[in-house]
Amino acid sequence: MNKNIQSADAAQVKKVGQRKESIDSYGTSFGKLLTSDELLKRCDEQLEKCEKWTANLTALKAEKEAEIKAQRIEALKTSVSTMSAEEKAEIINLLNA
Repeated sequence: MNKNIQSADAAQVKKVGQRKESIDSYGTSFGKLLTSDELLKRCDEQLEKCEKWTANLTALKAEKEAEIKAQRIEALKTSVSTMSAEEKAEIINLLNA
C-alpha cells in the first residue's frame, strides 16, 4: 500500500475515533474499538436513520409550508373583504399589469 493511502486511512481512523469530530462529520460517534465489519454496520444504520429523518423533515416542511400558505390566503381574504369595490378593482388592475 502506498504511504499516502496509509496516512489518509490513519487520519480517517483517527477522525472516526474522536467523538466531536465524528459527530460533526457523521452525525454519531463511533467507538474506537470497532472492527471494520462493525463500522460498516454502524454506517448502514446511520444512513437508514438519515434517510428516515430526511423523509420526516421533508414531510414536516411541506406541512408547514401549506399552513403558511393557508394563513396568507386567509389574511388576504380578510383584507379584501374590507375593501371597497373600487379598491378591489385597483388591486386587480395592479395584478394584471
